Amino acid sequence: MEDLDSSPTLEGTSISEEDISFEWAIDYSADAGTSKKLEADWSILQELKGKCRNLMDELGIKDAKVIDSEVIPKERERKRHIRKLNEYNELKDAAMQLISMIAEQRSLKINDVMKEMGVEKDKEETDKK
Repeated sequence: MEDLDSSPTLEGTSISEEDISFEWAIDYSADAGTSKKLEADWSILQELKGKCRNLMDELGIKDAKVIDSEVIPKERERKRHIRKLNEYNELKDAAMQLISMIAEQRSLKINDVMKEMGVEKDKEETDKK
């Protein structure tokens, strides 16, 4: 996310290079329909930038990079946690398949094999019953 207030400016103005490029595209578009679409997009872009600045002011954030420094590590941690949960579930499924095979081969119930191995049922599974 780019800092809205510190984007590059031209000749000391508050107009960024991106804004100049966009205005240039509007002026030199091939047809009136394209030009109107670009103007509408331009208006939406300016409105969104204004809303973003207002929200940042309300939250006391002067630099959008602060948001990135707080959000990105949390998002990485969340993804890591999900990856670890998936890994756990895959291992648990494999273990249950092995226990099931042992129970079938020995003509026992899965619960009996689990008790014999010292494996406890998940709390969630016992709560469901």
